[in-house]
Amino acid sequence: MALATRLRSASHWSDPRVKPPYGAVEVDWGHPLSRGLLSQYVLNEQAGSPVDLALPIRTGTLFGGPTWVSSARGVAMNFVRASAQYVQTPIINLNAGNDITVSCWIKPASFANYDQPISRWNETDNQRVWTIAIFGDSVVYFYTSADGGTASLINTPTGISAYVWTRITCVNDSGNGSTGKRIYVNAALSVSGAGVTIFAGTTGLYLGHSPVFA
Repeated sequence: MALATRLRSASHWSDPRVKPPYGAVEVDWGHPLSRGLLSQYVLNEQAGSPVDLALPIRTGTLFGGPTWVSSARGVAMNFVRASAQYVQTPIINLNAGNDITVSCWIKPASFANYDQPISRWNETDNQRVWTIAIFGDSVVYFYTSADGGTASLINTPTGISAYVWTRITCVNDSGNGSTGKRIYVNAALSVSGAGVTIFAGTTGLYLGHSPVFA
């Protein structure tokens, strides 16, 4: 599984600049679509540590040995489920309030229960905030919690494909009534539900796999 991720405190997100195949990247902070950006990992560094492009600049920590690989989009980070590979990011400035957009590109080789390409969901310490999860049926789930313990979810009616690059975007717009919580697959709306309150937790951001999701 490979990722390029972004987290924004607004109800919709599109990338304000073109992602180069590899190497240094900067965010155009003058672009209106950069407003509210909290975290963005392009994962094309090829070596070292993944860099968060949002301010303040942060670096993620690799666990289990994920690697950079060549892809049709240049360079991507590969995560092997059996080796529990993931990136953990610092716990800084990640609470976006109730209105957020979370987006990632993934190319799964297979599907199993509890795959989480991008997550802030710590079941060990009752620090459930939100997570994108994909189960063995390849269906995409968007979980949120209002209190760190209970869970609210929506899921796509059909699954995604293996060995295909897919863009998943999850939105929670708490003021948008019965359609405020949404999942888009390749920019097309797949499912919607009522917007919800999101817990202001202290857990960090996990990329590729969450070791504290069960």
